[in-house]
Amino acid sequence: MGGKDAVPLVKASIKGRIEAEIPSQLKYIEPLVTRLVEELRQWGDPAAAADIEIALTEALTNAMCHGNRMDERKKVTLIGHINEHQATFTIADEGEGFDPTRVDDPTRDENVLRQGGRGLWLIHHLMDEVRYNEAANEITMTRIFHRAERS
Repeated sequence: MGGKDAVPLVKASIKGRIEAEIPSQLKYIEPLVTRLVEELRQWGDPAAAADIEIALTEALTNAMCHGNRMDERKKVTLIGHINEHQATFTIADEGEGFDPTRVDDPTRDENVLRQGGRGLWLIHHLMDEVRYNEAANEITMTRIFHRAERS
């Protein structure tokens, strides 16, 4: 990866800490997530890698679109901690936050045709733990690896 559209990873090590800070431009999501998931797939839990790919994409999109309102001057920060047991990602935006309890359940009949809430619903169902900071402009998601024992 090179050039002006390269994913600006600050530090990258699949076993340890990952940091990235990107402007609120959707074009940065796919290369960043792809790079992380390619590394995660090598850990032997393809279901976790696929779920993390969806959750990261949704969380980054929400941070850019809803948190930063697509203001390219505002950044989205991703910090990941990965070891042989789990992956934890914290995504923060520069927005004012929101009230997660006020997000409608998209699976309820009255909300099926409404926009909104599906990304958060997916994140909560794909990750093992999801929490927000007090302002809810930061989400922390954890996925525990369930790898098959190697002989």
